[in-house]
Amino acid sequence: MSLPLVAAAFGLLFHFGGQEVRRFENLASKDLASQLDGSNKQVKVRIKIGSLRPGHLCEAVIEASDFNTPSLPLWTEPWRSKEGRIDRLIIKLKDFEIGGLPVQSLDIELSDCRWDVAYAVKEGKIRLSRSGRGTFRATIAQDGIVRYLAKRYPFVKTERLEIDAYKVLFAGSLATPLGSTSFDLVAIPRLHGSSGLSLIPAYLSFGGRRTDIAREPALQRIFDPVLDLDRDFGLRGALHIDQLSFQAQRLDITGSAVIPVRE
Repeated sequence: MSLPLVAAAFGLLFHFGGQEVRRFENLASKDLASQLDGSNKQVKVRIKIGSLRPGHLCEAVIEASDFNTPSLPLWTEPWRSKEGRIDRLIIKLKDFEIGGLPVQSLDIELSDCRWDVAYAVKEGKIRLSRSGRGTFRATIAQDGIVRYLAKRYPFVKTERLEIDAYKVLFAGSLATPLGSTSFDLVAIPRLHGSSGLSLIPAYLSFGGRRTDIAREPALQRIFDPVLDLDRDFGLRGALHIDQLSFQAQRLDITGSAVIPVRE
């Protein structure tokens, strides 16, 4: 049990002064940081007190950067008390890696969340008990995609990857049991369900010879989808993609968001 956080939680519960609020923010930041990896990680939590109702926050902001995580670092635990309320939960993540994918930024905004005030007082930890619904926006840089592909598909050497609003140009070499062969791909990006990105080949060649993708089921499995938020990063429906936008050297993703239940 963290006695400083217990004291801070009591201060928040009964609306003591700003000093206890800042103390609560600092200790909540440390609690969240303990769930992230990275020697240079930065985590900051800011809150605004709402009404006189115990545990009512009109706004909570979580900011984190320069960290690594295998999956989503925030979950809900619906078996906990829902006494505390957060009208507006804002999550701003920058320059981090999730499941090996470098992400430039991820901004999530949710309304009407619940948290367990009694658990914070008793155990000295902050836990959400119910997630509201909201929106998200993520930006992934082109070089981040290259780094991710190198980790996920070590048998593929990327020599060229270009992204624009209409197509993806992908060239490199592929290691096979018979040796290495060059490839060139021109593909149309498409949304795969509500959580994935597929590349629909318009042109594919190996060693300078054009290939029919229909005859390459192994490649079809790689490209369709090439990326899936639930499959590859264990997000379990946290982010539902509504739109993919390919700009100069980056991918922008927008859609709806919810914090999933911890298993």
